[in-house]
Amino acid sequence: MRPLLKTDLLRIARVFDKQKEVEGPGSNPVVLAMLRSAAQWVTDDDTAWCGAFMNAVVLIGRSGDARLKLPAFPLRARHWLTVGADISIDRAKPGFDFVVCRRNGGPGPEVLDAIGHVALFVRREGNNVVLYGGNQKNMVCEAAFPISDILGIRRL
Repeated sequence: MRPLLKTDLLRIARVFDKQKEVEGPGSNPVVLAMLRSAAQWVTDDDTAWCGAFMNAVVLIGRSGDARLKLPAFPLRARHWLTVGADISIDRAKPGFDFVVCRRNGGPGPEVLDAIGHVALFVRREGNNVVLYGGNQKNMVCEAAFPISDILGIRRL
């Protein structure tokens, strides 16, 4: 399957490398802007923001192409399972595909409002996938996640 999106999202995402939450009172204005692009009600960067990071990167990358659909609730990581096409891990393409994972042994992909994580696919390393995303160690960076926690891999 050829991606609808012609822009490598990793190139866009890396502009935000190492942006991180502000501990205690106050918020990183970049992270807060991402959060507010996904949900107007957010008031600080203590809100889980992996979905907001994906939302911001895709909004920049789609350049007004209305064919690229965003989730109805982009702040919720698992809602990213509702957009794009399902891709197998063997066909995952860095910069064009994203991964949705369960957190803390949560339920399967049918439960969209459970906690989860969403980030861009970078590579596979043994029994892990390396993902690039927001709210990984409270910042934008690469991090490894067990393949067994993957709920879905999607291509826009």
